[in-house]
Amino acid sequence: MVNYKDKVAVFHNGKQVFKGKLQPDNTIMMEEFLKTRDRVFIVSNILNIEL
Repeated sequence: MVNYKDKVAVFHNGKQVFKGKLQPDNTIMMEEFLKTRDRVFIVSNILNIEL
């Protein structure tokens, strides 16, 4: 779960690979809902990170 008021830090193998604020994306929410039809687990954004 993400609090959109706070910054998020993502680490991989002890190295920080992302730090910043995320925003919910209505397009992503609709696309993911149409794929899964899951009304409980709501995907509101996707963060792509190249490792």
